[in-house]
Amino acid sequence: MFIWSVLLYACESWYLTEDDRPIHRLEAVEMRIWRKIENISWKDHVPNETVLQRMRKRHLINTIRERKAIWIGHALRGDTLVKVIWKEGSKERSEVGDHDAEH
Repeated sequence: MFIWSVLLYACESWYLTEDDRPIHRLEAVEMRIWRKIENISWKDHVPNETVLQRMRKRHLINTIRERKAIWIGHALRGDTLVKVIWKEGSKERSEVGDHDAEH
């Protein structure tokens, strides 16, 4: 569908955490889209769980996670700044872990 393409444009670069407000907003947009597709009015008082059961999946957040994983894999295969930063970050994380183990 066209709306998903527009909504997910460049989502690979979005920074999202589980307790982040943008995730809740994205989930709300997703529910609005599903309700529009199923022609469910807010006046009908149909719970989100029922709408999701009809659709049989949670689409948006899972798609964003999949696209982010594919993008990082692609970026790490080439000679890119992302690869350098990723290696430096993992080096620092392992050094912090080694330092914590000594104490």
